[in-house]
Amino acid sequence: MHPTFEKILIVKLSSLGDIAHSLPVLCSLRKNYPKAHIAWAVESKFSDFLENHPDLDEIIEVQTQKWRRHWTPSSFMEAWGLIKSIRETEFDLVIDLQGLIKSSLITGFSGVAKRLGFQKNDCREPLSAWATNIKAPGTGHIPHIIDKNMALLEPLGVFREEPRFRVTTCKEASLYIEQQLAPTLKGETTKPVALHAGVGYPTKAWPLERFAALADHIHREFDAPILLTWGPQDRDRAEGIGKLMKEPFALAPETASLQHALALYQKLRLFICGDTGPLHLCVALNIPTVSIYGPTDPARNGPYGPIHEVLVKPQECSFCFKRTCPTEMECMKAVEVEDMLTAVRRRLQLAAGASTSGLTEGDIYGT
Repeated sequence: MHPTFEKILIVKLSSLGDIAHSLPVLCSLRKNYPKAHIAWAVESKFSDFLENHPDLDEIIEVQTQKWRRHWTPSSFMEAWGLIKSIRETEFDLVIDLQGLIKSSLITGFSGVAKRLGFQKNDCREPLSAWATNIKAPGTGHIPHIIDKNMALLEPLGVFREEPRFRVTTCKEASLYIEQQLAPTLKGETTKPVALHAGVGYPTKAWPLERFAALADHIHREFDAPILLTWGPQDRDRAEGIGKLMKEPFALAPETASLQHALALYQKLRLFICGDTGPLHLCVALNIPTVSIYGPTDPARNGPYGPIHEVLVKPQECSFCFKRTCPTEMECMKAVEVEDMLTAVRRRLQLAAGASTSGLTEGDIYGT
């Protein structure tokens, strides 16, 4: 029998992919505590990703990034006001899904008697374990971060469940994207295949000329509309692909919010990219993806589920998690256009209803 909680606070502040990986915990909490008030503390710039989620009652916006950059008396008062507001809510349970010092400060000073978190050795910053007094069993042996997050609920009597994301978009965002896409795709009725070259840091980048060659092949072989998507910092990479292409393409409309991005990705047939936040949004939306991994390990934080395919060509230095490469980015350059095209063919054929029988683990991960 589960312990009873009327008010639950989740602390997962960032980043976009990490928040997406934490959604199954929210869905599981709602399933097991259907009447509880569930709140989520999150960085303000990611808050609209959680808007309209059917399992969430409250979003508590946090601005730790701003506070750390400009630590002033005013910042202190803002931070203390946040803590005071959380304490006044009188939550029964707080769950630190982050395992960082910044999340531990919110957890530890929340005034909540029951504070659930990872074992010290399983925290990304071990010192953060000071803030929790209920520990999950050791999760170091669990490869994928989604399964690790789900295991955090075991002390509550909530054991392994099929992960769900249940992401929704607001009507206003969907209407905006429909209006923007109509002239962009020029009357196309077939869902587009999107290519997204933007990444968080350079070691995750696949060469633009390969994206362009892949897009040309896809258009010729499948007669699929090609949509080049981009985020606030990487429009130039999308435009760079377009300049190198020989076949028709469309540049995606600007997405001024994460709700706009979600509404855009819902319109896709397939999403092709590196290890980037939009990949995990598409996974949460159940949009098929083909992605390229090199410095990060897909076994830990790759797309979750059978409709996704990861291409990785392991090198001696693979999975280094470095933001700058001391050599020549061999792990990313090892993935050729033909490798990606084979994976794209497989995904598009499966999406069209072909049988999944006969696929091996090597097929799924492109090893």
